[in-house]
This record gives sequence, C-alpha cells and structure tokens, in this order.
Amino acid sequence: MPKAMLPVLLFLCCVFMNCTGNKASWAEKLFIKKCLNCHSRSITCLHLGEDKKFWDQTVTRMLRKNNQQVPPEVIETLVDLLSRAQPGAKQICERTGSQS
Repeated sequence: MPKAMLPVLLFLCCVFMNCTGNKASWAEKLFIKKCLNCHSRSITCLHLGEDKKFWDQTVTRMLRKNNQQVPPEVIETLVDLLSRAQPGAKQICERTGSQS
C-alpha cells in the first residue's frame, strides 16, 4: 500500500468508527473532519443554497486539489448534506463545542 493512502485510510476509519447510523450526523462529522482542515466554516456557509451540481464539482475539486482519494459514496453523502443545507444552517455555519 502506498504511504500516501495511509492518511486517507486513517481518516475513513475514524469517520466510520464514529458513525452513529444517522446519515446526516455522519455527514456533519465528515464535513468537520475533512473540510475544516483547509478553510473556515464561513467560506462554506457563503455558498449554502447552491445546488447539488455545484457541491459535487466543489467537493470533487477540493479532493483532487489535496490529492485525496475518497469513495464515491462518501462524496455523495457530503454533497447531499451541503446541497440540502439552507443558508445559515447551524450544523455548518456555527461552531459548537470543540469544532472549528
């Protein structure tokens, strides 16, 4: 296994181990762990209300830019969360607890 895959596998293990069975909750955790590593909530919050095509292109571009290989079903879950979220959605736009 290439060394570059190790961080991706560790990330996915953490996400799957924390999965409560609730797809929305799981996607929120994924957003926090993946998206907030590179930028703040505010940049994502600015684009809430965009359609699924926008978020699919954005998530795919971000993963490619950071050389991340993520299973399609994980991408789909994250895209669903972002495309369904209304502008100002608390789970995306507001910091809670130890989240960034």
